[in-house]
Amino acid sequence: MRQRPFLSLRDRLPTCEDRWGSWDRFRAWGTWGMGSSFRRLFEGCYRRMYVRIGQQAEAEGWWGDCLLPITAADVAEAIAQMKRGKAGAESGVVADVFKRLDAGSVEALAQVFDQWKGKGRVPDGLNAALLRLLPKSDKGLADMSDCRPIALMEHITKLYEHVMIRRVTAVVMDRGMLHRGQYGAVPCTGVEAPLRVFAEVLEDARESDRECHVFTTDYSKAFDTCQFWSQGLSWRIMGMPQHLIELMGVWRARGAPQRSYSGMGSSQGPFAWGGG
Repeated sequence: MRQRPFLSLRDRLPTCEDRWGSWDRFRAWGTWGMGSSFRRLFEGCYRRMYVRIGQQAEAEGWWGDCLLPITAADVAEAIAQMKRGKAGAESGVVADVFKRLDAGSVEALAQVFDQWKGKGRVPDGLNAALLRLLPKSDKGLADMSDCRPIALMEHITKLYEHVMIRRVTAVVMDRGMLHRGQYGAVPCTGVEAPLRVFAEVLEDARESDRECHVFTTDYSKAFDTCQFWSQGLSWRIMGMPQHLIELMGVWRARGAPQRSYSGMGSSQGPFAWGGG
């Protein structure tokens, strides 16, 4: 029997060239040559949102605070949010090390982060992940199909991400860009509230003896299904400056290894395999 070739998730997803024809056309929002259904989607959703919100955000400078110089206070606050005891990447420098820094070292680190922000990218040597296999059962690594990979990022990169994401999140929340019913990727929220709602719905169905149909699901590789160009487009219609979009790693030249700071923490940089 002929076996079908394996296609990775990223191979099956539409590229920027598939949708727009070229990166230059995408940057110019040129919809000529695009399929009619996708053109209607872009004009009716993306361009309309840009006219309604993006132009106002640009005129009023909503995102200006995100590009202010990074201070020692910003870094100290991010360090305080990092958790101890987390595994590190190849360098072995973890959050516990940063928590021992004195004021002068924190100030120096803030200057380094500000240089990264100005250049719009993290150094390639630090923008990498160390992949390790975690067994799902007591069989260990004997059964590779029963193991899952975990990507260990450099903690200094995570620290820089904390600083920038806090700034972006502050704008998103202050301007009310998210629906109030969203619980994921929102500060000061968690699963407790939606779980309570779910439990109340089930309890009400039992008490009233009424039929209740509930559907829950989880998406595998959900973040990886969102292409960089699509993320960049979403930020652009909200009036985000191009430099900030590039800094977040979602508006980049093809092939440039850059981490995506979209809140979900999925690494897109080069990988190295580590022993179990």
